[in-house]
Amino acid sequence: MLTLTLPDRQTLTADTDVMLANLLAAHRYGNDWDADLCPFDEHTIMGELLEELALIADGTLDGHTLTDTHNECLLD
Repeated sequence: MLTLTLPDRQTLTADTDVMLANLLAAHRYGNDWDADLCPFDEHTIMGELLEELALIADGTLDGHTLTDTHNECLLD
């Protein structure tokens, strides 16, 4: 289980990095963030969010924390 703590101290929890990226998109853009997007645009946004999660896992982005309760390698 992955848990992302945001700078505002809100937490998002998901089983996979892709599910966590989707929750982060919903947090930022609203629950129907992908409703009117073409597949290419949805893929682009998800890719950017996955890259951001990797930076958070590496400790590059201040104010964010990403933890894995199963002690697995984060976002390989």
